[in-house]
Amino acid sequence: MQPELKKRLAQLGNQSIQGLFGEQVKSNAAEYALLQNEGMNVFLKLIHDFYGKPLNTEEDRMMAEGADVFCQLIIAVYRETKKEDEDVAASFVNSFIEDFPNAPNSCLYPQWEALAKATMAFKSAPATQNPLIVWQQSLKLVQAYNEFLNVLIGYFLVAWRCALGKSYSINTFSNAYGAKINEFSQLTGGHDGAFNIIFQVANHSLRNAIAHEDIWLDSGTNTVKYTAGKRPKTTHEIGIGEFFGYAMMGANFGQAYIVAIAALIVLEDGSLEDKKRLPAHLVKVFTHV
Repeated sequence: MQPELKKRLAQLGNQSIQGLFGEQVKSNAAEYALLQNEGMNVFLKLIHDFYGKPLNTEEDRMMAEGADVFCQLIIAVYRETKKEDEDVAASFVNSFIEDFPNAPNSCLYPQWEALAKATMAFKSAPATQNPLIVWQQSLKLVQAYNEFLNVLIGYFLVAWRCALGKSYSINTFSNAYGAKINEFSQLTGGHDGAFNIIFQVANHSLRNAIAHEDIWLDSGTNTVKYTAGKRPKTTHEIGIGEFFGYAMMGANFGQAYIVAIAALIVLEDGSLEDKKRLPAHLVKVFTHV
C-alpha cells in the first residue's frame, strides 16, 4: 500500500472514531477497532453487518437486493477471471488499495473514500430540515458514485475481457467514462445482460452535468433537469424520486464493493470455519462451475 493511502485510511478511521460522521458510525468504528488484530473476524464483521441491516421498508428491501446483486457480480467476475489469469484476478481483488500494474492512479480508494463521505453526508442531511442542503448533498453523492464506477468499470472491463479469453489494454483505465460504459455494454449485453444493474445507475451525462453545474431542480414540477452533449446541448429531465433513487443505490455500491472484497479474502485465505460463517449464497457464487 502506498504511504499516502495508508495515511488516508488511518485518518478516515480516526475521524470515524471521533464521531465526525455521526454516533452510529462512531460506535461501529469502535467495534472494528477492537477486532483490528483478529484477522478474518474484521472481514466477517463487515459482511455480517452488511447483510444484517434492518430492512424496515420496501425501499430498504429493494436497495438491499440491488447491493447484494452488485456484491455477487464482483465475486463472479473474480471467479471467472481467475480461471484464465490469476495475476489479473489478484489485481482485481487488490484494486481497493493497489493500482493495476502499469496503470498509475487506478486504485479505487480515493473514489471509494469520496463516495463513503458523500454517503454519510447525504444520510445526515435530512436532519437539517433544509431542502437546499439535501439537494446539494444528493448532487455530491450522485457525482461520487459515478466517479467510483468510472474506475471500477475499468477493472470490470479488463477482468471480463480476460475471463472471455479476449485481449485487454491498460489504456482502458484512462478512457473516458462514457466510452467505458459503452464498451462494457457491448461486451456484456448492457441492460439485457448479467450486469444490467450497473447500467441502471452508471450515467456519464448526469455525472458531467453535475461537474459542470449544468443541472437544476425544478421545484414547481418536482423534476431534475440537466443538459448534456455537444453544443447546442440537449436538455433532459427525470423525476426527483428517480434522481434520489440513483443516489441511494449508488450509495450502497461502495459498501457492497468492500463486502465483496472482504468475502473474497475469506474465501481465498480463511479457514474452513471462517468460510462456514459466510452467507451461503456468496459461497455458492464463488464455487459455481
